[in-house]
Amino acid sequence: MQGGQEELLTAAVPALVTEALRRFGAARIQVAGTSMLPAIRPHDVLVVERRPLQHVRVADIVLFTLDDRLFAHRVVRQDVDDMGSPTLVTKGDTLADEDRPITSSQLLGQVLTVWRNGRACPAPFPYSRSSSMVSLLLLTRLAPTAPTLQQAKRPVQRDPDLEPNGPIPINRDVMPKSNAPSSSPLERRPFRRFFSNLGPGLITGAADDDPSGISTYSVAGATFGYLPLWTALFSFPLMAAVQLMCARLGLVTGLGLAGVIRRRYSRWVLWGACTLLVVANVINIAADLGGMAEATMMVTGAPVALMVPVFGVVIVLLLIWSSYRTIARVFKWLTLVLLAYVVTALVARVDWWLALQVTFIPHIEWSRAFFSVLVAILGTTISPYLFFWQAAQEVEEERAMGRNLARRRGATVEELNVCRTDVVTGMFASNAIMYFIIMTTAATLHAHGETNITTAQEAAEALRPLAGAGAYWLFTLGLIGTGMLAVPVLAGSCAYAIAEAAAWRGSLNQRPGRAKKFYVVLAVAMVLGIALNYAGLNAIKLLFTTAVINGVLAPPLILIVLLLTSDRTVMGDAINSRTAAFLGWLTFAVMVVAALGLFFAS
Repeated sequence: MQGGQEELLTAAVPALVTEALRRFGAARIQVAGTSMLPAIRPHDVLVVERRPLQHVRVADIVLFTLDDRLFAHRVVRQDVDDMGSPTLVTKGDTLADEDRPITSSQLLGQVLTVWRNGRACPAPFPYSRSSSMVSLLLLTRLAPTAPTLQQAKRPVQRDPDLEPNGPIPINRDVMPKSNAPSSSPLERRPFRRFFSNLGPGLITGAADDDPSGISTYSVAGATFGYLPLWTALFSFPLMAAVQLMCARLGLVTGLGLAGVIRRRYSRWVLWGACTLLVVANVINIAADLGGMAEATMMVTGAPVALMVPVFGVVIVLLLIWSSYRTIARVFKWLTLVLLAYVVTALVARVDWWLALQVTFIPHIEWSRAFFSVLVAILGTTISPYLFFWQAAQEVEEERAMGRNLARRRGATVEELNVCRTDVVTGMFASNAIMYFIIMTTAATLHAHGETNITTAQEAAEALRPLAGAGAYWLFTLGLIGTGMLAVPVLAGSCAYAIAEAAAWRGSLNQRPGRAKKFYVVLAVAMVLGIALNYAGLNAIKLLFTTAVINGVLAPPLILIVLLLTSDRTVMGDAINSRTAAFLGWLTFAVMVVAALGLFFAS
């Protein structure tokens, strides 16, 4: 470490800074050092906001602790430590040497704004002739509710120099709403703010369009044509409401869904919920692996019996030796192949007038075939594994910030708003893909009399108007990409649920040596899923059947989520709004009625 580092005036009390960031989500700190000249000068006041390590980028300025002192330096690169955990390497702009790598537990937050002589400036970037243009392109959010360290210890008082708008601090437990006007530069750049807020909800939405979902939507479009299109519009607010409840539950309690159930309900409720999840997930893993293997056989000729364990072993090894974030970072690009359905809908001969009619006017038939499709669509969009995964990932986001359970409890209004944006966007993207898959298969397969899909080749034919003979490759890449995202989520949600229910320590962000029981559950779920593929079941039919099973098993779990998120002893003031409660109960009722229709329709 070189002399002259950007040590802050409050360096003697880093615990106070940490507490201010925990309680209010942001803090104002005055600078004493000179290592960040000319970007940051002595006596400048930095607005720092909490930020998980994985959201920090190169060139960002971060606040961190090192040797019990506070520093604000620029990130020069991202790295990993010997355990594979992500770290940041920082350096003062005027210093020759880099700092020692910092971990998520040392990272306190990101510098978003610099106050100088009573005026706010955006977080500065490396000085150069083009620095002003770079600053315009890379503006980040100013936290209007950021308290000073002194304000963290006493009631808020307005400082006319530093707080011209008189912000009201947000307490994580009480969560009052601020009516103060915001001077955030990012509010003038909503596009960047929107994408910066996307995280677990978007990943969950991407995992929702798994091989089972693709198969279900293809079967729906091929069997009933355009008629099921209304389900995409109808199910969107329902799935968004339920997923948002799960996200808020994890965010406010600091626990996963199974962890909250364990503390609130009896053991039979806890293990009953976990059993429903594991049964549904193991079958779903089997179906997804089988679908990926059959699609691979379609283009390479490799036998399904070989490719199922190959995909399973590859996924487990990637989770053990890498991380789910790495898998998502690589294979998320393959999911872009699903946009081929959108393009195909534009080049195929779609009856747009009929499609728009049935989108807004629901069509229901009293037949077992129709209710099986309806239950499958609801089951693959509102799936049990997504409930547990969403809550668990919200907790993981906070763990990445270095928070223990006590510090994870509660949520600010800003955090809840960001969570809502993230979840709603992810669910919208998922249902948009669903809509176009149904439309494309209706315009291609159903229109030509192909109403019974039993093989991957038949499902892939829907893309032929766009890709010709390449349709098989497009379908295969899409199925593999979504499968590589979804199967770890399925196995991981099993592991999270069982670990939380049994009060074990474990996380996908930990190495197997530090979470042995967690990874044993994950591996067992994968092994059972692989084994089911040797029962002689048709892969495409199993993908559809899995969605039906999810639809039947989901209502009891939805009921538990509804009760928990409406309970003030669990959620405090963050209980469901009337709108959220209405949508939640509507979701429960619709899925129960659909399941009953499946059993009683002729």
